[in-house]
Amino acid sequence: MRPSNIRCQQSEQGLELAILGEITSSTAEQIIAAANFFRNEPITITIMSGGGDAFASLGLHDYLKSRDVTVRIYGIAASGAAIISAAAKRTEMAAGAFLMIHNAYSLMEGQGEDVLESINQRQVDVFAAKTGQRKDKVKKMLEAETFLSAQEAYDMGFADAVFDPLKMAASLNTMKTMDELMKPAVAADPGDEQQEKEQPTPEAEVVTEAETEEIEVEVPVTAVEAVQAAVRGHVKAKVNVAAKYGAIVAQLTSELKSLRAQLDEANAAVEAAEAKAAQGEAAQAAAEAAQAEAAAAQAQVEALKATPLEEPVKSDAQPTTVVPASAPVPTMNKVTEHAQKMARTLDRLDRKLGLKKD
Repeated sequence: MRPSNIRCQQSEQGLELAILGEITSSTAEQIIAAANFFRNEPITITIMSGGGDAFASLGLHDYLKSRDVTVRIYGIAASGAAIISAAAKRTEMAAGAFLMIHNAYSLMEGQGEDVLESINQRQVDVFAAKTGQRKDKVKKMLEAETFLSAQEAYDMGFADAVFDPLKMAASLNTMKTMDELMKPAVAADPGDEQQEKEQPTPEAEVVTEAETEEIEVEVPVTAVEAVQAAVRGHVKAKVNVAAKYGAIVAQLTSELKSLRAQLDEANAAVEAAEAKAAQGEAAQAAAEAAQAEAAAAQAQVEALKATPLEEPVKSDAQPTTVVPASAPVPTMNKVTEHAQKMARTLDRLDRKLGLKKD
C-alpha cells in the first residue's frame, strides 16, 4: 500500500492540509473526508506536487470550489495540482515556485482519445474561469505544456498573490500523515489489563443502579482524533466511569429518580384534573339542555298568549222547566176530557160483556 502524502491539522485559522507528492484517488478521498468533517471551517491547503490522476484532481476541484479555500504553492504545482489550485478563492505562490499546465495523456497510447479530449476541454473551462483568459489562449497553453513562474502566474491570473520565499510553514512540523491518523490505537499491555481486572476499585465492587444508567459524557479529542473520527465514523476513548465519574453518575441518578417521581405526581394531577373537567363538561351540557327546554316552554306560553279566545256559542233552544214531584199538578181541560172519554169507553165495554146491566 502506497504511503499517504497528505498531512493535516486543525488550528485557529481552521483546517490545514498539505499535499506533498503525487495526487491519487486516495488523496482525493482523504482530503474530502477531512474537509467534510470540518465542514464549517475555512481550509488552507499547502501544495508541493507534480500532479497525478486527472479524475481525482478534477473531483477535488469541484468539491473544493464551493468551500472557503486558500491554496499556498511551494516549489511546483503542476498538472493536477494546478487544477486543484484553481478551485481556491485565493491562490498564493512562493516567489520561487512554478505552476505548469498541460494536456492530459494516457499511458495506453491510442486508447481513450474521446476521454482525453473531454478532460482537456474541462481543463480549458477550469483555467479560463480562474484567470479570465480567453479559452483559445488557455487551450494553446495546455497544448504547449506551459511553465509559469510565480510572477507570470500572478500576471495571468493563475495566482492572486506572490510572497517572499520562506521555509515551509512551521505548522507542517506538527502535522501528521494520513497513514498515522488511520492507524488503530495501540492496545495496552494484556498483563496490565489482567492486573486491573484482578484488583477492582472499591467503586466496582458493588454494582448499583447508577452503573446501569446510560449517560452522555463529553470526551475531549485532538485534531488528529477528530480526523480519525471523520475517516472511521467514530472515535475510541476509554472512560473509567466507576473511578472518575462514579459520584457524578450517582448524583445524576438520584436527581433522575426525583424528577421521575415529580413527573409521576404531575401526571396523576393531570389525570384528576381531566376527570373533573369531564364532569364539569357533563354538568354544563345538562344545564344547557335544561335551558333549551325552558326556552321552548316559554315560547309555547308566549304563543298561547298571542292566540285570541273564541266567542261562546249561543243556543236558540227554550229552557226546559222541571216540575218537582211534590208540587201540585195544574188542572188542564185536555186531561179531563180524555179521562171522560176513557170512562165512557169502559162503560160500553162492560155492557157488552154483560158485566154491567142497564
